[in-house]
Amino acid sequence: MSFYLGIPFPEQLPDDIWVMKLAQITWLAEQGLLNTKFEKNE
Repeated sequence: MSFYLGIPFPEQLPDDIWVMKLAQITWLAEQGLLNTKFEKNE
């Protein structure tokens, strides 16, 4: 998270902000915009 969104200490974010940032990274990964493989676990 810190690498992709430029947040140096994501563990210090409030829970609601952290969840929003995780959703953003998940969306980017699903779109293939990150250099990582994405597997959705349900």
